[in-house]
Amino acid sequence: MVIKMVSAITDHFVDRRSHPAEEWLLVAVLLSATGGYLDAFTWLMHGVLATVQSANVMLFGVQAVAGHWDQAFDHIPPIFACVVGVFVAHYIRMRAPERSRRLSLIIEIILLFLVMRLHMRVPAMAGTLGISFAAAVQNTCFTRVEGWPFSSVMVTRNLQVMSEGVLGALSGSQPKASRQAQVFATLCIAFGVGAAAGAFFTTTIGGAALLVPIILVSLALVVCEFGGRYQAQAV
Repeated sequence: MVIKMVSAITDHFVDRRSHPAEEWLLVAVLLSATGGYLDAFTWLMHGVLATVQSANVMLFGVQAVAGHWDQAFDHIPPIFACVVGVFVAHYIRMRAPERSRRLSLIIEIILLFLVMRLHMRVPAMAGTLGISFAAAVQNTCFTRVEGWPFSSVMVTRNLQVMSEGVLGALSGSQPKASRQAQVFATLCIAFGVGAAAGAFFTTTIGGAALLVPIILVSLALVVCEFGGRYQAQAV
């Protein structure tokens, strides 16, 4: 009984056959939790959302209209860092298409570690530029879960796809709609749990809280590496 339960849980998160390891739900869950965590960290520590640039653009406009130019320009650096991160991610994908997603995780781990180390000296620059860059690389390289497009740094798109899956399952019009709803509901929950954990650890231990997303991304890298080897051996 217990073995069957463990197997069912494992099968929910790991697709051993149909999709590459980088598209497994387990990897997407780890990265979504990281996205929520980093949003909470940068908001509580710096008053900006380093992973969600739509919020930074909106806040820039609101504060500019109010005449708070110093606060408005605080939202420009993460936007710029995001753009540079996208450029770098695309370059990696062109130069090493088969290893691009794993390389992006290595880059993110290194950057988050450097941000954590530099945070006490240059908190604003490290907390916004470094995290925005790392999140952009992650979000550009990891764009699919079990074949469906998703975002690991925001929840709006995932909520939309989850809702479409629920509707498809209820109407019986889509054969995989039930699985789609389950997958994206799991991602939304992971993002929320990550944000809650980010809020707790940031208010508790400050800059050292970045150790948690470093661990999460490292686990995602391990799953991608060994999951890929498992699939290669199974072929």
